[in-house]
Amino acid sequence: MAKSLKAKVTSALQEAVGRDAQIELEVVPGGDIVGHVLSRTFARESGTERQDRIWKVLDRRLTRPERRRVTFIVTDTPREYAVLKKAAAE
Repeated sequence: MAKSLKAKVTSALQEAVGRDAQIELEVVPGGDIVGHVLSRTFARESGTERQDRIWKVLDRRLTRPERRRVTFIVTDTPREYAVLKKAAAE
């Protein structure tokens, strides 16, 4: 049985940032995939470096049609996410 696109994206993201990362993906209406990746490995990288790292792996692991269905992936460290979540609650 073929792997779902969501499973393929999850696997690729784990390869890019490590298995201990928190990966949340959602299939939105129309079948596109959006997501959020939390990883301590992002701590010493700029936003551009983080994005380059994950998209490089996605480009390698997915076909072009599959890759076009991945709309966006937000990359944060757990600490950054906690700060953003706290600010949103205020």
